[in-house]
Amino acid sequence: MSAILTPRDYQTEAIQELHRRWDAGDTRVPMVLATGLGKTVIFAHLIADWTVANPGRREYVPSTPCEILCTPERAAALMLGAKPVDK
Repeated sequence: MSAILTPRDYQTEAIQELHRRWDAGDTRVPMVLATGLGKTVIFAHLIADWTVANPGRREYVPSTPCEILCTPERAAALMLGAKPVDK
């Protein structure tokens, strides 16, 4: 996990639960957190975990307008040490 965006305990639990469910074969796993509880941090860690587990492969995150995509994109870039792409 990134030292830049260190997850809080409940975020770490959410990340572990998501991985556990995916490892069990679930493909549609919902996660619900209230506004401000760090869904972007969780998302960035999931992307970082996937990138580590799949070296050389690229991730694809379909989304709608930049308002929705730019925050997690910037967080993921920060975690991976990359420069965020300006839209």
